[in-house]
Amino acid sequence: HLLPLIFVSKKKMRAVEDESSLLPLGLLTLYALGSVADSLPLTATTTWLNNDLHMRQETQTLFYAAMFVPYSLKPSYGLLSEILKSRRLLYIVATIGEALRYVVSAYCVHSIPVAFVTVVAREALAACAEMMLSAALADVVTDSPITPESAQAQAGGARWFGTIIGYLIQLRLYSCTSHAVPA
Repeated sequence: HLLPLIFVSKKKMRAVEDESSLLPLGLLTLYALGSVADSLPLTATTTWLNNDLHMRQETQTLFYAAMFVPYSLKPSYGLLSEILKSRRLLYIVATIGEALRYVVSAYCVHSIPVAFVTVVAREALAACAEMMLSAALADVVTDSPITPESAQAQAGGARWFGTIIGYLIQLRLYSCTSHAVPA
C-alpha cells in the first residue's frame, strides 16, 4: 500500500513524517508483552484461588483489590529509578522478579495469607516495570517529533493488542467445556 506514495510527492512527504512519528518497535513490543503477561494468568489465578487455596468469594474480592494497591505507588518507583540512575536495569529486575513471583505463587504458596503477600509483591514489581515503560515513553516523546497524544495512542494500542493476544491464548488453554473456569 506504500507504492502510490512514491509517485505523489506530498503524500510521500507525509509518509516520511508519519514514519518518524512511530514509537520504536521495541518499546511497543514491551508494552504488548506486558499486557499479555498481565491478562494471561487471570483465569489461572481464579482457578488457583478457588481450587487450590479454597478462598471464599468475599476474600477474593479483597484479594483482587489488594492487587491494585502497588499501582498507587508508581511515583516512588520513578523516584527509585532516578536514585539508581537506570530505568533499564530497574525494568529488567522488576520483570524478572515478577516472573519469579508467578513461579513462587504456582509452586510454593499454599495458604491465603502467603498468597496475599506474594501477589502484592508481584504486582509491585509489575507496577514498577510499567512505570519504567512510561518513563521510557516520556523520554522518546521528549527526544523525537512524536506528539504525546500519538505516543499514548500507540502505547495504548500495543497494550490492547497484548491483552487480546492474552485472552485468545486463555481461550485456547481454558476451553468453555473445561472445569478450570468456575461457574
